[in-house]
Amino acid sequence: PRDPRPASRAPTLSHDPVQRGIRGKDVSLAVRVEPRDTYRVTLWYRSVPDGEWFSRGLDDGQDGTLDLVIPAGPWVRQEATGVEYFVEVQGPGGMSTVGSSDRPQRFRLY
Repeated sequence: PRDPRPASRAPTLSHDPVQRGIRGKDVSLAVRVEPRDTYRVTLWYRSVPDGEWFSRGLDDGQDGTLDLVIPAGPWVRQEATGVEYFVEVQGPGGMSTVGSSDRPQRFRLY
């Protein structure tokens, strides 16, 4: 007999990319996630050019809108012209991403 419960699937993500940031200020971003469930979220970010990747985790992030922050701080190199980032969202049915280390989202710093 067939299992009547729907099969778990990786979460569906949507995100409006950050357009710009101000040096010395936190940058907020939102990722919309479906279906309703509990997720483990990792936000990866680095300064451009050639910065080292840093991450921030969020356990038990709920569905709906995940409000994430790229913090201001000494990780932003003096010569940085921008920031690259990507988001990983792990759910019971698998992982989904917004961007990746090979194809990150990018915004300019002012």
